[in-house]
Amino acid sequence: MRQPMKTVRFHLGMLLSMFLLLVPFSLLSAQEGREAEFLRTANRYLENGDFRKAAKAFEEAAKINPDNVEAHKGLGISYMRLGTGEAVTFPDILEKATSAFHRALLINPDNADIRYNLALTNLALHNREAATREYEILKKSDLKLAEQLAAAIASYEPPPSYHETGRYAGKEYYQTKVTVDGDRVLVPVTFRQGDRAVQVVLLLDTGATTTTISPATASRLGIDMEKTARIRGQVFGGGIIEGRSTKMDNAEVGPHNRTGMRVDIVPHMGPPVKYDGLLGMDFLRGIRYHVDFKNQVINWGE
Repeated sequence: MRQPMKTVRFHLGMLLSMFLLLVPFSLLSAQEGREAEFLRTANRYLENGDFRKAAKAFEEAAKINPDNVEAHKGLGISYMRLGTGEAVTFPDILEKATSAFHRALLINPDNADIRYNLALTNLALHNREAATREYEILKKSDLKLAEQLAAAIASYEPPPSYHETGRYAGKEYYQTKVTVDGDRVLVPVTFRQGDRAVQVVLLLDTGATTTTISPATASRLGIDMEKTARIRGQVFGGGIIEGRSTKMDNAEVGPHNRTGMRVDIVPHMGPPVKYDGLLGMDFLRGIRYHVDFKNQVINWGE
């Protein structure tokens, strides 16, 4: 009678042990699956040029597995692309890129592609010496990338001169005081419509193709919403938002202005923010400027 009982207990013990082994294995598999999904999503965003979403997805992958080289490398590339543009660089964002690349190199110091991108980021930060140090290391492991980097270093030019005082287009200074809130740069903008002039604060956004204002700003400018065109757009996260579009008589930022520029009137969704809309590339394109994060000013180029 007792022998079967012993056998049953033995088998239950085996099952319990197997269950305890399977639980952490299942959790590990689920984590690996989430990590892989975040990486696939991040790389897709990176290929499509949506660097903000790419950075967020790479960050999530790195949280799941802090030793994932691809996650840190992708995060560095995303920040590098976010921090550089045709006419402006954002040092704070580029510093995040260098941190991500350094983290990746701690895990895999022999990755030539990471060193190459770190060097390019240092050039964007106007640190030619740091880029040259990476070149000296790179030429021992990847001659092709080292040659490309040498060409980039050779063609590097210091940033253009920026005037802090003087006159430009009838304005008093080349320099505009801004508010820096983390990575956000809040810029004073003056809009003129008919006989009305309104100054607002817009978020400088090199990822936005168009400049946007809030319905409250449109009301202050006397814009008749019934005479504006209806628009529909996709916001960050994939949601659809409806707004209006109109032509602005004049938009002025520092020494620069645009006449007859179309702006979108879009209601803000979510918690309150410190700005009234976005200053997009339709205004900024072709203008040379540098954001001085430390002193919280924009220096306008020649």
